[in-house]
Amino acid sequence: METNQALGLLVGITVILALVADFLFLPPLLMVLDGNRETAGEIRERLRRSTE
Repeated sequence: METNQALGLLVGITVILALVADFLFLPPLLMVLDGNRETAGEIRERLRRSTE
């Protein structure tokens, strides 16, 4: 495999792994760090009010 081809493959794999990690770990991390936990009922009520 040529050097440029190998480097391109490595960069592509790295970008894909970074995107997968971002989508899997960022939402739970933000929820943990937020500290403002809403119950399911509070979420439903907020959504109901926002559609009015």
